[in-house]
Amino acid sequence: SWGGPTHAFLKPANGPMIDLGTLGGPHSFANDINDNGEVVGKSYASDGTRGFLWREGRMYDLNTLANLGTSWRISNAVAINN
Repeated sequence: SWGGPTHAFLKPANGPMIDLGTLGGPHSFANDINDNGEVVGKSYASDGTRGFLWREGRMYDLNTLANLGTSWRISNAVAINN
């Protein structure tokens, strides 16, 4: 049991912490950030864990950005480059 929702956060050099949100479930976890401030990680959704890209204030499900077909699912993103 997690004891409550867990959200990924971003702490910019100048400014308050930013809650990155989730893809509909209670939890998200950030794994990496690039020089542009884009973050990748995993988020829980109603149908399981999904990899995400967060940029410009919005979290994107990587499965909607990639054309993988129906038998594949991106469940986590661990690194991002520039």
